[in-house]
Amino acid sequence: MDAAATRPGSSPPRVLLVEDDAAIRHFVEMALEDMPLTLVACPTLARARAELAAAPAALVLLDMMLPDGSGLQLLEQERRRPGAPAGTHWVLFSASMSPVLQNDLAELGIHQVLVKPVTLRALLACVQSALLAYAGS
Repeated sequence: MDAAATRPGSSPPRVLLVEDDAAIRHFVEMALEDMPLTLVACPTLARARAELAAAPAALVLLDMMLPDGSGLQLLEQERRRPGAPAGTHWVLFSASMSPVLQNDLAELGIHQVLVKPVTLRALLACVQSALLAYAGS
């Protein structure tokens, strides 16, 4: 990712990883460790809600199914939360994806859907694209 992916005069973009599977969290953490960003791992929706309330995120990498609910619940709640930043980009991890669901997700404003298992190349390209879009918003 080049320097254009951060907003001028700001700290590295904050990325939330909302994923309950420890192996996937580890994969994403290792994949993104050399990128100029701050990664915050959240194994539950409750932790992600607290992190989003504490500070805005440029990008949320969101698992569809978590122990305490659906990742889509978090997206919908965050869109309705007073004071929530509008520029956050959302990427959804899912084990399967129907064309109808993918269309519904696009209407919700999902930047991209990554179907598990995610390749390193797909993950890096997606994160770079989302952060560049964030920097331009």
